[in-house]
Amino acid sequence: MLPYLVLINCILVAWFPLLRAYQLVCDDFPLSTKLDQGFLAYWHSAIAGEGIFRILGYPIIVLITHSSLLPGILALCTHIVAVLCFFRICQRLFKNTLNSVILSLLMGIFPWGYTALLWASAYLYELTTALFLINLLLLIELSHQPKSQPVLGFISYGLTLIALLILEPLTFAFMFSSGIIWILGSRNQRIFISVKQRLWNVLSSWGSALGSLTYIGLYQGFKNDYMMKPTVLNLKTLLSFHYYQYSNFYVFEPWLNSTNWPLMFTEWHGFTIAIALLLSLAVIPGLILLSRNDFDRQTTKPGWKLLIYILVLLVGASLIYTIAGGFSLDSRKKYPLIPLLLLLVGWLWSYFEAMQSNLLSHKRFILATVMILGVSTTWLITGIWHYEVDRYTSLTDFLVQKNIAGAIQIEWNPNLYATWPTMGTTIGFRMDDNWVLNQAIAYKGGQPVQVAPAPNATTLRFDPHTATWAAQPALPGL
Repeated sequence: MLPYLVLINCILVAWFPLLRAYQLVCDDFPLSTKLDQGFLAYWHSAIAGEGIFRILGYPIIVLITHSSLLPGILALCTHIVAVLCFFRICQRLFKNTLNSVILSLLMGIFPWGYTALLWASAYLYELTTALFLINLLLLIELSHQPKSQPVLGFISYGLTLIALLILEPLTFAFMFSSGIIWILGSRNQRIFISVKQRLWNVLSSWGSALGSLTYIGLYQGFKNDYMMKPTVLNLKTLLSFHYYQYSNFYVFEPWLNSTNWPLMFTEWHGFTIAIALLLSLAVIPGLILLSRNDFDRQTTKPGWKLLIYILVLLVGASLIYTIAGGFSLDSRKKYPLIPLLLLLVGWLWSYFEAMQSNLLSHKRFILATVMILGVSTTWLITGIWHYEVDRYTSLTDFLVQKNIAGAIQIEWNPNLYATWPTMGTTIGFRMDDNWVLNQAIAYKGGQPVQVAPAPNATTLRFDPHTATWAAQPALPGL
């Protein structure tokens, strides 16, 4: 139980800023109105307009955004479940508990895919990844039990189909995930079983593949012009998803400018400080105990079939983007790939460690470094996100209240897009993009604006001392 408790506490320490009142951002506004006419009307219009594209996903966003506390709580709980499943997967595949803890901390307490946790409209990436890991864990746990494979087949089939009806990026990763049964369970197959039973075991063990094929069939059956995407099947589009993973390190860029540092503590109030201190007191002894115990000291050298399997999953995770028109660098789309990349790291680590290499052998130092760097970076990124969301919310409120329309110019002070140049890239948009502003303004009943350097543009300035906006030239009533 110690590794699980340590992981849960570490995640809570890193992500406790999620536990705040949620404010709608960007796509949250139009999505939150989808069910205004009722469930039946929504389903009819959704199938007519978008087929089965995210037919289960959009209602989930609508429901959670109707509560100011639910998005953060749900994101935190889902992340914990995903990381714990990932830990168990690593433990089963690599036979080393401490290594698995470190790999899980790399997934759990770093803000690699931060918008998947912080932005309600991106929660589907987190939820689908959690379902993928739950399904993979079921496949691994039951791969040695042929008698249970029929039940496993139905569970895996259902999980896969539900996950893909929520969100589609892991379609081919789900399809290929069934291969783990062949890799881990082939030695345990009984020789003297009936042909009927053998065929049934083979069929049921490929539940994830059948679930993916069912989704693809439904997608094609309900496809319309809205769902048509350009297909570019070439090596560049296949590998670009992996090539651009260097952009994960954009989350460390805010450390390079001291203007960003105070924003780490934007969510630090008396109650949250007390929570963080209590959780830290629980984490530190656990990390010390973990570092002093030689869990599974004899590391098993992983097989080459497992490496091929992990690489196939990575290819599967990128295949969807050759069909969906390409991969963008916003962090929500990175969340599903992080555990797969870490599985590859885990295989390489186990392989070289089994060869008595000194690579990554100082695990106490690794644990401490991972904990400090991961938690502090997550606090910084979440602080910046919440600060920008608060400014975005007050800006759109100001535009609506003062009935400002037409051309505007925005002066951010401080300008975080200058102190963190890739912030807009990792989020996927800027808070002052026209369409981002106008979605909130339309929801709040205002008039559309256009951010443009026009001569007659109204200039809006943010005062960081009073946390308020002002307009120049002065408008009547200001």
